Amino acid sequence: MKNVVIFIIVFVVAKNIQCQNNFEIGLSTSVVKFNNKGSRIIGDKHLFIAPVLDLTYNINKQFSLNVKLDIRTINDIGIMSNSINYNSYGFSGIYYIDYFNKFKPYVFLGGSFVKAESKRTPTLNFGLGNLYWISERFGLKTQVIYKFSEKRFESMQSHFQFTLGVVYSFNIDHLFRRKSVCKTNGF
Repeated sequence: MKNVVIFIIVFVVAKNIQCQNNFEIGLSTSVVKFNNKGSRIIGDKHLFIAPVLDLTYNINKQFSLNVKLDIRTINDIGIMSNSINYNSYGFSGIYYIDYFNKFKPYVFLGGSFVKAESKRTPTLNFGLGNLYWISERFGLKTQVIYKFSEKRFESMQSHFQFTLGVVYSFNIDHLFRRKSVCKTNGF
């Protein structure tokens, strides 16, 4: 009985998420780049991060909230090898500048905690990006982030993070100005 109740709750929540036109999930890879001073302290000039997982809640056409998790699972990709552990989790507020057909450029501001080795360091994040919708549900995401870390934190230095990935939207009918196929009553 308990499993049936859990299944019904999951089904109702999933259907509600799909019909709200509000959620996008993303899967990306990133390259982190430190300046010369930062690379001497950290021990690496570039780090490869994969996967980068994120969930975006679209409040309206221009504003969104995003949570993101960067997990370093690969140490060596041939052209780049990581000598330190780098994991990050954070949030941001997104403002979409405007969108042109399938292009959706944006700027954002947020914060994160970067864990390098065994220490967590807070960072202030800001940057810009773009979503390009290749179909009604799938898009490509590019992003440049500057993660500012105060000088008093020796465990992490300020750095850039360049991200490329894919995005899945539960329902983006509102972007294409069509009526949603979801019913407002029942399932």
